[in-house]
Amino acid sequence: MLMASALLAFVATLCLSYSCLGEIHNKRETVAEKQVCEYLWPGSHSRVVAPRDGNGGYVIRSALVDQLDGKYIVGHQYTVDLVGLVNPYEGFIIQARDRWNEGLILGSFIPLDTSKAQTIHCLGNDHGTVTHNSKDPVSVQSFIWQAPPTLEGSGEVDFVYSVMQSSLQYWVRINTSSPVLTYEVQADGVSPMDAPCPSAPPPDAVYRFTATIPPNCISNCDYFLGIRTNDNDPTYLDFMLEGSTTGWIGIGFTKTGSMAAADVLGCIVHLASSVVSIVDDWNIASGHDDVRDDIQNVCPHSANYSNGRIQCVFSRQIITNDTTQDVPMNNDYYFLYGRGDIPFFGLSPGLTYHTPLLIPPISADMMTPANVSSLV
Repeated sequence: MLMASALLAFVATLCLSYSCLGEIHNKRETVAEKQVCEYLWPGSHSRVVAPRDGNGGYVIRSALVDQLDGKYIVGHQYTVDLVGLVNPYEGFIIQARDRWNEGLILGSFIPLDTSKAQTIHCLGNDHGTVTHNSKDPVSVQSFIWQAPPTLEGSGEVDFVYSVMQSSLQYWVRINTSSPVLTYEVQADGVSPMDAPCPSAPPPDAVYRFTATIPPNCISNCDYFLGIRTNDNDPTYLDFMLEGSTTGWIGIGFTKTGSMAAADVLGCIVHLASSVVSIVDDWNIASGHDDVRDDIQNVCPHSANYSNGRIQCVFSRQIITNDTTQDVPMNNDYYFLYGRGDIPFFGLSPGLTYHTPLLIPPISADMMTPANVSSLV
């Protein structure tokens, strides 16, 4: 009875009407156990609306995923966050499954807020499945995943989960081991730059200036900026931008200390078309969306996007042929660190107006991009 009643919390939230509740009550073992526990499928809700593709901007954040590639230490505890990068969610169900035997649920969950989440019995594991027990929309929920006390299966796990944004939008059986999607990378402008592009920096390039949020972040930062001089053409600067977003990430340069009159370089994820655009923009005034430069003085080198994280590498001349919308990189500017989520999953054209999502959103001092360095 405990298993069936707890499963109702997940299934009932996803039902479009109370009609499916009777079905679950009458078929506890077949419907609740099979559809919810094994397939993470929301019962008869699936007859009304089909699940969405991808992850919808709902991602698992954990050192076990981001840094350890699912290789756990027996008996160890790991923090697991379910994050809605774009929209909050009303319902979810999460399991840790063996990477090479997906039918094996491993370990146990400990909800950090028992008013919003609970564990349930599934497929022989009493606490190996965590789900919501409240329909209140949330953007982040945190749990502890306790690894098995002894080695089970392959010793590697993936988190498999389903998320409901609303009764009409849900994503089923998202897997944290989904392969990295390498998106097409392109410059996105009216007219390309006149000068030829330099060679790309090597994958192990050292950036003489880095800025991270949180400060001193080593990996999987909310925001990372790297700047270096191009090895083969010192009239160019190489940039790397990386961070968590389903929309865009950018770096701006301004003398005003605000978005007004800012030269902005950024990367935009177009989820619908699987393209990452590297753009050269200009911001006229604070509180406005950026305007795409008439001349796109950026040399795109690479970009990838996976599980809510973007990374892009590009080059830009220190002094360009655009004297109206590009600032000379050998002068002093405040650095503007920004990222934002594009509404409607990539239908918006560019770097949209946003409230400060990053702290600090602006550098404390003016710096010169052409020679700034944070190396000791």
